[in-house]
Amino acid sequence: MKILWLASWYPSRLDLYNGDFVQRHAQAVSLYQEVDVIHVIKDQRGELTRDVLVEERRNGRLTEYIIYYHHRWQHLPVVGRFFSEIKFRRLYKKQVRAYLKKNGRPHLAHVHVCMKAGVVALWLKRKLKLPYVITEHSTAFLANADTRIADAPYYYRLSCRRILQQAKAITVVSEHLGKAVADFAKGVSYRIIPNVVNTDLFRPAEKTPSTIFRFVHASGLGYQKNPEAILAAFALLKERTLHFVLDIFGPANPQLVRMAKELGLEEVVHFHPEVPQTELAVFIQNADALILFSRFETFGCVVIEANACGVPVVVSDVPPMREIVTDKFNGLIVQNNEQALAEALCFFMQKKIQFDSTLITADAEKKYSCQTVGAAFSTFYKSIVLERNMSS
Repeated sequence: MKILWLASWYPSRLDLYNGDFVQRHAQAVSLYQEVDVIHVIKDQRGELTRDVLVEERRNGRLTEYIIYYHHRWQHLPVVGRFFSEIKFRRLYKKQVRAYLKKNGRPHLAHVHVCMKAGVVALWLKRKLKLPYVITEHSTAFLANADTRIADAPYYYRLSCRRILQQAKAITVVSEHLGKAVADFAKGVSYRIIPNVVNTDLFRPAEKTPSTIFRFVHASGLGYQKNPEAILAAFALLKERTLHFVLDIFGPANPQLVRMAKELGLEEVVHFHPEVPQTELAVFIQNADALILFSRFETFGCVVIEANACGVPVVVSDVPPMREIVTDKFNGLIVQNNEQALAEALCFFMQKKIQFDSTLITADAEKKYSCQTVGAAFSTFYKSIVLERNMSS
């Protein structure tokens, strides 16, 4: 079976980490099916091209086509966006036509994040009667997100709703996100297929015994991830003379660095840039716990990566965390304030609860390994294709 992926988010040379969880889904599915990914991305500053650049990468049964484009109207906000959108759609359709000419008709199209690649799926459905499915990841559907689809212009909401409603099927990474999508696009149903963790990379490792507790946080360090509350909680911990180190991974954030200094945490909080998963895995393997204290989430990939290493997590009490974290089994679920976080971390550091790392690892591998998630998507595809064949 050959599946054509149309990805709105995907890693590229312009952004190595944009939608990297989509790429991990692709790698998992390619264990079972041929997967061809097409992703079109604007080169805003002309770093790679002043026109169009097409890159093709192959790895086993996974082929990735990354198309970079630049256009001349970048300095004009409204006009620039308009012409950028036209060029985006034209290039995407051109690449799809070239793909079809070379490879023939796929069994199914799979959109990852409905906007903007979903417009190409609608075009394919009209042109070839090729059905498409969608996997949604976006926090924009959540009522408490800082950027919400409900606040987008009418034409955008209409287009997004149409793409969702005309999909053959929809998968989401959590029940919480599924309910939000169904509330937005009335009448759609969904299935849950979670994010994936590379258990060859994120796996248990021997830790050097230490009296200092090591914590890790990795995120984009924006409003959603609430890193300020983490720093405030660790300032409270420091007052109790508890010995710890916190490694924070994410884009450069001078405000956070300044806040850590003002709280007197500069010697125990270490900031690191975004790093490849190979490097992040080593830090997580040597940590006592990972912290994710988000204001809202659709999933939480770093949570399952830590668990795959046998490392427990300390997370905020938001719905998706209750789906993937069992309190006092693979982590602690904490009320959404820094005082509660500090108390939970103190509770953890005083070893008032013992976690079984072997059971944590086994549970994560059973639910989120490449083999498990890849097989779930493969079964999903077969059911869609079989249903289509029986109705035709």
